[in-house]
Amino acid sequence: MKRHGDIARKYNINISHTDEMAASVRVIRDQRVGDANSAVNRIISNDNVQ
Repeated sequence: MKRHGDIARKYNINISHTDEMAASVRVIRDQRVGDANSAVNRIISNDNVQ
């Protein structure tokens, strides 16, 4: 069983860098969910206006 460090060195990956990427992906996903929620809220409020 290879350790993560061995795999990271083999592919020349910095583990902390991949952690940062994972964190930024999480933020982007959260923003998309927020955008979807606000879009739904807009539709609901538009329905209420009519």
